[in-house]
Amino acid sequence: MTNLLPELQVVGERFRKNLSEEPTWRSLIAGTIPLGKYLSVLKTFRDYQYVTPPYLRDSVDRLGKLAEDKEFRLWLPQYQTLIDRYREHADEEEHPEPHWKWAMKDMAALDGWDYIMDIRPSPPVQAYISWYRHVSKTMPWATVGVAHPLEYISAGHSEEAAGNLIRNSGILNIENAVRSLQGHSVDTEHIGEYEYLKTITNEKVASDILATAELVARLFVSYPQHFGPPRNILEL
Repeated sequence: MTNLLPELQVVGERFRKNLSEEPTWRSLIAGTIPLGKYLSVLKTFRDYQYVTPPYLRDSVDRLGKLAEDKEFRLWLPQYQTLIDRYREHADEEEHPEPHWKWAMKDMAALDGWDYIMDIRPSPPVQAYISWYRHVSKTMPWATVGVAHPLEYISAGHSEEAAGNLIRNSGILNIENAVRSLQGHSVDTEHIGEYEYLKTITNEKVASDILATAELVARLFVSYPQHFGPPRNILEL
């Protein structure tokens, strides 16, 4: 593996294809998703976005400790770039307000709070959270593998999905319930910030980043298989 970035772009394109073929995600992008499933999407957004800032900061702390060792600094000369990027990403996730709150406000705008918030995170979301925690503690260089596929998809579909929901869904007050999608449309600007990955030639680091990106993409596509709010809401 001589250049990690093209490999991640392949993962991103495969992720995009698989997402467009999964019925619930396809209906979200088209703006035809039923209310109940859209509430489940928002709950999913909230659950995985809630852990993003703390795990990014855990990754910063762990990399900083590892970098106290000269051998590690030689092994991963890009460690400071990763630290700076993770810190910046964590700050972005929390300002001007925590991004997970966008999903909460969207649910509130649809009067879906009582139907959704007492539901436990689905198995793939729990798996995502567990893996993210593991990565941040044991191989923090791979944390970028969590972020890249999600920003890749957001850059490609968030703004489109928000616009289509407003035009096509017929859901009451939907124009006030697309904050999360609209807020993440700026990820288009973030994709260009991954150019530094071209400099990573360490095979172990590159392999861990790529494997993490592939796992995150697979888990994300599978989220709707476990949507399960009360039946009367799903049928709305």
